[in-house]
Amino acid sequence: MSGLTTDHQLSMLGATPVWWGPGQGAIGFDGTTGRKVWSRQGVGFFQVLDDLIYGTSSDSANLVWLNSGGKSEQGPLTVLAGQRITPVVTLRTFGADSRTVVLARQTSGNSAGVVAGTELSSGAVLWQQEITQKDAVTAIRALQQMTAGSGSSMGLVADGRCYYEDSNVIHAVDLRTGAPHWQVTGLTPEGSQAPTRLLRAGELLVLVGALAIVALDPATGQQRWAAPAVPQMVLGCALGAGRLLLSGVEGTAYCLDVTTGKGLWHTTVGTQAGPGTGIDFLAPSAGDGFFGVPLLDGSSGAAVLDAADGTIRWVAKAPSDEGSWTTAAKGGTLYCGSATTLRAFRARGA
Repeated sequence: MSGLTTDHQLSMLGATPVWWGPGQGAIGFDGTTGRKVWSRQGVGFFQVLDDLIYGTSSDSANLVWLNSGGKSEQGPLTVLAGQRITPVVTLRTFGADSRTVVLARQTSGNSAGVVAGTELSSGAVLWQQEITQKDAVTAIRALQQMTAGSGSSMGLVADGRCYYEDSNVIHAVDLRTGAPHWQVTGLTPEGSQAPTRLLRAGELLVLVGALAIVALDPATGQQRWAAPAVPQMVLGCALGAGRLLLSGVEGTAYCLDVTTGKGLWHTTVGTQAGPGTGIDFLAPSAGDGFFGVPLLDGSSGAAVLDAADGTIRWVAKAPSDEGSWTTAAKGGTLYCGSATTLRAFRARGA
């Protein structure tokens, strides 16, 4: 499938691969045939989370979200007129249940911002907490590739709570009231600029930082395990079948058991894939028994790693005029999207 445009991202909404651009529209494709099945324009999309794609209406008055079938819903977005700077840059969704959505937003051009629980039906703000880390919300957008993959950057909603990080403190608060459940400090290195990725995995809340990966009890905040030191700074992660892939600089791929934190294997993708392949990859994706990783900094393309031992099954290179690829996976299929073309590969063979 070709005819896409620039500033692209590829995400899965259920079994539907969706091409979208930050601040632009979105296109959903049939995952089997590549046929375009829906398109939505006039919405400034900014994030994919929990099989939904979120955006704002053109006047920033409503939060809009689409499911895998392209069906959209919306609710009022309560933002003061003086705070309506570009939503695609200054707004993040931590997640929602049937009544409540949690948003983080920068409140002015030079402020840190707020985390707010909001009534979906009315847009009424139920609770609000100030963010102390300056530029935290805009940094997530600026580092979009480095914060993509499984889980949610900076915060997530699960278990009737909102979990979020601010200035190296992990907070757990009640989803409806904002009342604190617990706080944990000292889990991420001081001065770390890369936002923490939070994942709900089995009975654990997993925090993926640039240099440290830790699992907590979601109810109490008590630490369950801390992973061994990672070989290189982590830029992205993908969770599949109890295994967590950490991707980073110099083509590092490090896999651990998400239940115990035990390291399982370590692969340097650039070294094994051969010269000129590209060595850095940022946003991996997880399928059935494999991880897909986009390759950058050279001849771009994608590689498929066996989840059992990190063996590279195959490498596909992008045409020289196509630019970089981004990946998304579902079942036994790896989807690769560029600025112009969407491709589907069987994970067992390119």
